[in-house]
Amino acid sequence: MPFQKSGRVFKCKYCNRPAKVAYFGIKRRHKGYYRTCGSEECLSHQYSDRQVNMRKAYVSRGQKIKCEHCGQEVSKESSKQRWCKACVPEKKWRSIMKRYGLSQEEWTTLLAKQNGVCLLCDKKPRVVDHDHLTGRVRGLLCDGCNSGMGFVDNKEWLEKAVRYANKKPSTV
Repeated sequence: MPFQKSGRVFKCKYCNRPAKVAYFGIKRRHKGYYRTCGSEECLSHQYSDRQVNMRKAYVSRGQKIKCEHCGQEVSKESSKQRWCKACVPEKKWRSIMKRYGLSQEEWTTLLAKQNGVCLLCDKKPRVVDHDHLTGRVRGLLCDGCNSGMGFVDNKEWLEKAVRYANKKPSTV
């Protein structure tokens, strides 16, 4: 029988075998950091992961870093910050260009064609909606509508959802 604690089976994050509870952080703040079964091979992975994470966290808040885009020295505000505030908008547009092939000018033109609103709900659009099969851009949507459109790509699931929504409520 796999090792359990309060009905939960703990599995090694490397080999997926059941792991001894002793190798897991039981306190809530540890959030299961020790997720290995205790074998030598898996423990070596765990310790190499810890060293990588320690190196990432080495630069703490307030220390100076160089922006990855422009090279300007900035005071770090969080452990994940890698850009100065001036370069963050540029990063957004580079990301949109890389993912969707849409330049800032094309995005602005598309926004103007949509009268500055989400195509579905008339809120301010923040994300690019695209067809997951072809990768082609469909339009600009707000976060909520874009999340919902993810279900439209799966027509079978969508039909089931419509049938479910039209069902009469149970009397239980």
